[in-house]
Amino acid sequence: MKLKNLLQGRLGRLRYFSYLFITAAIFSLLIIAYRNIFAAPYNEYLFFIGLFFLPIIILTIRRLHDLNLNGWWALLIPVSWATLPAMFMGFAFSPSTPFFVEVVVRLVYVLTAVSFSFLFLWKGTSGSNRFGEAPLR
Repeated sequence: MKLKNLLQGRLGRLRYFSYLFITAAIFSLLIIAYRNIFAAPYNEYLFFIGLFFLPIIILTIRRLHDLNLNGWWALLIPVSWATLPAMFMGFAFSPSTPFFVEVVVRLVYVLTAVSFSFLFLWKGTSGSNRFGEAPLR
């Protein structure tokens, strides 16, 4: 299957949520298995995070198409998740971190939460739009 075919069409709210949940579960199990088999440090998980982005971006592009929005907005996901290592490693909120960095990281996470809430809760356009017919229910 070509990548172009994966990026076309529309995806409803329930399928979007379901596919994201399944993707997250699969990648979580892969990380747990990799950690238990190889006893790898956390910096080796960047490979799995990179693999995790591709299905999320593809699903988000199709969800944006259902909302009659351009799929290029999905590229903001990697930008918003780029601060994830800073959050989990703790240096984003350590006492030596400048206040500006802490505010930016928190703002990015609020915007990410709002945007995913929008994708989960907002109803797609009814009928057909410029990206195709409405997804099957």
